[in-house]
Amino acid sequence: MNKQNVYVAFDGKNDIKEFANFEEWEKTENYPFHFINGMEVALRLDKESDEVLKKKLGELIDSCAIFVVLVTKTTKSFRRFVKWQVEYAIEKGMPIIVSNTNLIRSVDYDRCPMKLKKALSLHIANNQEIVSYALLNWPASHQDHLQNERIQTFRYEKELYDFYHIKTSPF
Repeated sequence: MNKQNVYVAFDGKNDIKEFANFEEWEKTENYPFHFINGMEVALRLDKESDEVLKKKLGELIDSCAIFVVLVTKTTKSFRRFVKWQVEYAIEKGMPIIVSNTNLIRSVDYDRCPMKLKKALSLHIANNQEIVSYALLNWPASHQDHLQNERIQTFRYEKELYDFYHIKTSPF
């Protein structure tokens, strides 16, 4: 089965356990997505210049159809490469899904990087069912919003979370 590549940006120092959840989801039978971890490249190229690292990360992001940002308590303050990766994905016009690990189902103004507060993006609670639903459905919605020049943040309504029996934060 050919899986669709999804790039996941996160704070590699503090949030590797959160990314490990994505890797577990991927092991599910017939799961249609393969999650790409740019931090592995960053660690391999640790001694290289920022420009070399950005080039390699850019190539990796370009190989993916969807860009996911894991937002945790450290994401907003992690400025070096998470910020650059987000800016790169926005510049490339990629479908962006912001997955909040604190289960807020909309923009988390306390944790979300500034650029994502105004960019065309979908903000969701970090949960396998919702992330999978977003990965399947957001790219088409993203295209529709681009064509209609609706450049803003979006979220799924509470009813979708209720359908999957997911408890989230009230925002």
